[in-house]
Amino acid sequence: MIAYRAPRPHEWSLAQDLLCDLAAADGGLASPRNEALLAALGSDPQGWLGVLLAVRDTDEVLGISTFTPDFSAYRAVVGTYIADLYIRPEARGLRLGRGLIRATEAEARRRWGAVFVSLNVHSDNDGGRGFYEAMGFVLREDCQYLILEGKALEALKE
Repeated sequence: MIAYRAPRPHEWSLAQDLLCDLAAADGGLASPRNEALLAALGSDPQGWLGVLLAVRDTDEVLGISTFTPDFSAYRAVVGTYIADLYIRPEARGLRLGRGLIRATEAEARRRWGAVFVSLNVHSDNDGGRGFYEAMGFVLREDCQYLILEGKALEALKE
């Protein structure tokens, strides 16, 4: 049986492991491990960082979703932004991604009254794009996700 729930105190290191696996699979820059920060921010059931795990048989952690509020000023509503969604490769095909998104939406609706879900996916991730499109996510061709970090962010501070 699969449950979608917040990490228990002893599971924050497993949650961090999943995020590191995602970073490695994504080819992106992995941040240093900071389980204490993840646990501190993600443990508050009313806080702005949500963390849900997909867990089989009460203790086998198979996936993770992290999410935050996503306020749309021009829509005048709150949604949720799924920052990270990852399923262990051996657990793919079990509909856990769909289950995590469903659980994330329900938790965001409970916390913030969220009325939409947003996320981003790499343009070369055909499998991910196909998965999200099959769920009904649509590409917003009118905007692109940009980020300022590293040396460029430091230059801003000068």
